[in-house]
Amino acid sequence: MNLLTFFALAKSALKHGRYAKSDTSIVAISSMAAFGAEPGLSVYSASKAALNSAVRSLAKEYSKKGVRINAVAPLFVNTPMYESFTSEFISQETQNERLKEIMPLGLIEPKEVADSVLFLLSSKASRITGECLKISSGGGI
Repeated sequence: MNLLTFFALAKSALKHGRYAKSDTSIVAISSMAAFGAEPGLSVYSASKAALNSAVRSLAKEYSKKGVRINAVAPLFVNTPMYESFTSEFISQETQNERLKEIMPLGLIEPKEVADSVLFLLSSKASRITGECLKISSGGGI
């Protein structure tokens, strides 16, 4: 789903002349899971790694038209999904201790992911394409 949805949306937008032109930018939402291996996440990790590859391929294909295509890859983001996933398996106290070990800079807030996307969409990133910006909060280094 991660890969197919991105391909369908990107290809559909790029088919139309007004989007397949200079100054167009697309940003996919990937995950740090694409860069590592965790038990139980093989399909998710593989789909995000494939998404990153698609970003690079499409960026190469469309950069001649001035279109930029990138991705952001956050680690753990403070969302209801994160809360329900972690609370199902471990206590809040244990969760907080593990989080400090995994992500020394703390849990990522949704606005921080949005700000990264906005940066990649902006003219400040006008020479960046085919990249995946890792938002790791110190994890996965």
